[in-house]
Amino acid sequence: MSSIDFILIYILLFCIFYIFCKKSIYYTSDSDFWKLALIPILCFVIIEGCRYARGVDYLAYKYRFEHISPQDESQKIFLWLMQTLDGIGFDYVGAFMTYALIFISCNIIFIRNSFNKDEAKWMYLLLLLSTLIKSESLIRQYIALPIIFVSFGAIFNKKWFIAIIFLFIAIGIHSGTIILYPFVIIFYFIYKNIIPPKYTIPLLFAAYYIIPSGFLSEVGIKILNIFNLSALGNENLNNYIENSDRWLGADSFLKDAQQTPLTKTLQFIFDTSVILISYKALKIRKNAIVTTFFNIISIGFILERSFFGYEIFQRMTGQLYIMWFIPLGYALYIYNQIKHPREKTQMKLLLFLAIGYQIFYYGRFIFFSPKAMFIWS
Repeated sequence: MSSIDFILIYILLFCIFYIFCKKSIYYTSDSDFWKLALIPILCFVIIEGCRYARGVDYLAYKYRFEHISPQDESQKIFLWLMQTLDGIGFDYVGAFMTYALIFISCNIIFIRNSFNKDEAKWMYLLLLLSTLIKSESLIRQYIALPIIFVSFGAIFNKKWFIAIIFLFIAIGIHSGTIILYPFVIIFYFIYKNIIPPKYTIPLLFAAYYIIPSGFLSEVGIKILNIFNLSALGNENLNNYIENSDRWLGADSFLKDAQQTPLTKTLQFIFDTSVILISYKALKIRKNAIVTTFFNIISIGFILERSFFGYEIFQRMTGQLYIMWFIPLGYALYIYNQIKHPREKTQMKLLLFLAIGYQIFYYGRFIFFSPKAMFIWS
């Protein structure tokens, strides 16, 4: 059972984001919107900044901040960020608050700039659901990813210079985040059709229940070896590949990735529900940006499960998987406009399955995280 402060704090956080979503559609001007957004942003920054030792990378990045070494930091913008924070007198708590501020602010900027207020309404809360736990574990990657998202928003608004600037900032923090970029370019500019579920769902079923775990991992390593990743500045990923026996051997399967048959089935139902409901929403009303991310998650769900449990690939495919908050948020927007009873009933069932899984998932996170701590614990 979680500690009482942990339970109350995270219930409060989700309630604040829920209220923010409900109120956001009434604030049309940017100044009014950001005054409202300041409340969930500050709550997120304080809560996530004050957590302690939660997430596999937390203690490593605490140590890196307390022992800044230019020789050991290949990502120069991340090094400059740490040096700046250290120079103005921040301790590691201030650093983690800053990381949380970058994460949540850039994500909200991306959603605000890419969708109208009605389409975006529930994306803010779903963003929290899709990224919170991963962002606590993969510290630097989830500082860089939202900056990549801002670059995407600039592309969608044809602000090319801004897109390039934010792309290079993100690469300077974590070069591995470049993986998501080609998918956005391909599905936004080249392949603009919606990938039909009749193809993706059978492949997803095979990835869950037929293909053995890790079967594609060695193939993936060989493909990655074709590229000179260190020349691209991705020394960390290159190190994974050079030590592939360690990362893909008998002991490399992540212990916390073990799932009961029930949990595995519930996740499969969630993935399938998101695909089906998003597809229905896009057939009712097309949206080029949502289609882009629908296609990305259709592939991402399959890849995430195909390489499930192997850290090197989880860090890569997870970038595609988390984007479900966009098509699902759009589906919630479309649901409120459906008039046909049968269509509405189908959508309601799929929404119940998708949202129900998230309630189950985060209910377990909130109430059954006995080792979760804050700095005052």
